[in-house]
Amino acid sequence: FKVDDDTYLFPDFIRRYVTTRGWSYKDSYYFGHRIYQSRIKSGFIAGAMVGYSRRTLELAAPHYLKMPNEYGDRSQFKHGRCVDRDGATQELTEAICLSELGIK
Repeated sequence: FKVDDDTYLFPDFIRRYVTTRGWSYKDSYYFGHRIYQSRIKSGFIAGAMVGYSRRTLELAAPHYLKMPNEYGDRSQFKHGRCVDRDGATQELTEAICLSELGIK
């Protein structure tokens, strides 16, 4: 989980949420407050808490290790790609990167 330092997390509620959806740690998913924006049709997760399955982290880690860096004038870079860019938001970048892995 990624949880803001001013947020309360109740593990029993999270366990119930995951269980009622029939999810397993072997499945690829992440969840939290979904925001819809035109650039990402499936939306992206933002807010005080984001939950990740073990499988999602196993797939994402090597993908993030190969993530290219782009720094400088943002107008020179193509948007909507999985890159570590100066000024990019973590939530939107994460949604783009995970969608490349088929995780929505």
